[in-house]
Amino acid sequence: MRGVHVVRRFALTSQLGAALAALVLVAGCTGGASPSAASPVSPAVPTVSAAPASGPPTAAPTPSDVAPPDATPTPAPASPAPSPADVATPGPIPAKPPLATLRGLSGSASARGQLGSYTWGRGGSDAPWIVGKVLGSAAVGAALDLSLEGTVPIRWTAAWAAVSGGMAGSPSLGASGSGQAEVAAPAKAGDWSLRVTATFGPGHNATYFWRLSVTN
Repeated sequence: MRGVHVVRRFALTSQLGAALAALVLVAGCTGGASPSAASPVSPAVPTVSAAPASGPPTAAPTPSDVAPPDATPTPAPASPAPSPADVATPGPIPAKPPLATLRGLSGSASARGQLGSYTWGRGGSDAPWIVGKVLGSAAVGAALDLSLEGTVPIRWTAAWAAVSGGMAGSPSLGASGSGQAEVAAPAKAGDWSLRVTATFGPGHNATYFWRLSVTN
């Protein structure tokens, strides 16, 4: 019986030793694993700090570095001076209203105008539109000019009126200017009356009339 107990103890001891060996082997396999092998570590990304730009700082421009604006404006081109022919040169004021002569009538004729209203210094006269008798004829649209005994008015105005039954109608075809007076005959044939008022200076003006037959 004693030999049997010894054999059973030996067998139990062998089983315990084998079990312990197996546990040691398992522990060795599991405990030797490296953490780096189980989960790879991402490489660290270096942090780059922004460095200030090299070189000296740019200085702000001083007033002397800034080009000043052109202080002198470019003068505008001067207008051409009027020629002597464009400037009316009034003649001397006569002692009384001068005689007025209309030139350029048919056949190179001329006609003396009839004096109507005028103001001359401290004297004068007021008259209606004077029709009178026919003093000459002119072609349709003919150029007519007025002569005033060598003197030249400062300014003048002119108008035509159609004559019917010995009466002048409403003035039309007005014109005005300075210096030598020049007018054109009406573009329509008929019996016409021309009125011209000339101003020679302050308080010196006169109105003249011509009755003309305008022909084609």
